[in-house]
Amino acid sequence: GQRSTEELAQSEEQQQLRSKGRVIFWRRGHAIGNWKRPLLLILATMLVTAPLTLLVHYFFFEDPVVRKLRAVEAVVDRYFLYDTDQGLLENAAAAGYLQGLEDDYAYYYDPDAYAQKQQSDQGKIVNFGITIAIHPDAGLLTVSYVHRNSPAKQAGVQAGDVLTAINGVQLAGKTQQECADLIAKEEGTQLTVDIQRDGEALQLSTTLFTYEEDCVIWRKIGQTGYIRITTFNDVTFEQFEQALQDLQQQNVTGLVFDLRNNLG
Repeated sequence: GQRSTEELAQSEEQQQLRSKGRVIFWRRGHAIGNWKRPLLLILATMLVTAPLTLLVHYFFFEDPVVRKLRAVEAVVDRYFLYDTDQGLLENAAAAGYLQGLEDDYAYYYDPDAYAQKQQSDQGKIVNFGITIAIHPDAGLLTVSYVHRNSPAKQAGVQAGDVLTAINGVQLAGKTQQECADLIAKEEGTQLTVDIQRDGEALQLSTTLFTYEEDCVIWRKIGQTGYIRITTFNDVTFEQFEQALQDLQQQNVTGLVFDLRNNLG
């Protein structure tokens, strides 16, 4: 049959473009340049192979720990009913990973905890400044030591005082850690403690500030000097020298060094 005028025009245009070294492919009246065909092939290949590549990576190359965490995350995203704190989840996952090492000296610190550790390594801390012990029978929280130059010392707390409340929260039945959690670690925080001393109820108040931690504790027992090193940081040696000089001035005849339970 006879070819239409439009087909003849397209055929003529194709011949002219071929003569100029360019090939045109006609699809439904639209021209696609030959440089576009490879691009389309590449895109099509990527669409087909990308899922397969991801599957191969997931099953053969991805770390099993990461794979398990992704699986747990998927379950949480699908079934957990409440909002989650992504940062809290990430820190908990990292801490749990190191806990799995069963190494007493492996820790994970989130940014806030690491900043506090750096400050502690310098011998500077922000807290109330007491060490407490729980009476094994009565369950009373008793102050066993008050740090020198601490907020607690400034407020008038003494060794032997029994803590009954912190900022109005009763301490009966609480653990040492639960009591410590009630005390903020931010400088400038107001703190009120209720204590019992020789049968008398007292309420003491203070403001938390940064002070030098007592890394070395010393006293004279009879004619013997007792020196306890609780931890090692930037101020330990200076405090040890101070303890040694003080005990020598008291004419001790011997020295006992207590390194039990220090953090190394």
